[in-house]
Amino acid sequence: DKTAPYFGAYGKYVLNVPAGYFAKALAKNQPILFGEGPHVIVDSTFQFHLDSGFVSQIEPYIQHSTIHILRVPAGKVAKAWIGTEPKILESQREPYVFNDPQFKLVKQDSNTSDKNSSLFYDATTRYIEHGSIKRIIPHTGEVAITYKNGILDIINPPQDSR
Repeated sequence: DKTAPYFGAYGKYVLNVPAGYFAKALAKNQPILFGEGPHVIVDSTFQFHLDSGFVSQIEPYIQHSTIHILRVPAGKVAKAWIGTEPKILESQREPYVFNDPQFKLVKQDSNTSDKNSSLFYDATTRYIEHGSIKRIIPHTGEVAITYKNGILDIINPPQDSR
C-alpha cells in the first residue's frame, strides 16, 4: 500500500512521517530522527518500528538512544547531567538538543500520574541544588549571603521583580 506510513523491503524503504511528528529509526546502528514528510531510504541496515516509531514534536522530552530533545516550559527548569557535569537548563524558545550517550535527565520524586510534570522544577524556587551548582534567588526585600570561591558574597534580589 503506497499510502502507508512505512513500506519497503530489501534495503529500499519509503517513510511518510505525518505532520507534527518525528520518526525514530536506526541506520548503521546509529539513531536517526526524520522530520515530517516523505523520505526514501536506501540502506540495508535501516530499521523502523511502525508501532513505536512516531513521536509527537510537541512532547516535552523526546529520547531516541543517544539523541535527546528537551523543551523546558516557561517558569520551569530542568536538571541534567552530561557525564559528570551538572547542568540546570532554563526555559527558552528553542528546544535543547543533545546527542550524547552520557546525557541523563534528573526527574523529581513525584507521586503524580503526569510523567511530564516530574521532568521539570519550578524556576521561582528560592534554592535549587544540582551537583556542584547552587542556584539562589532571593525574593524582594531579602538578600542571600553565601561564599563564592571562599569569598563572602551578598546576592540581592533580581531587578526584574521575579
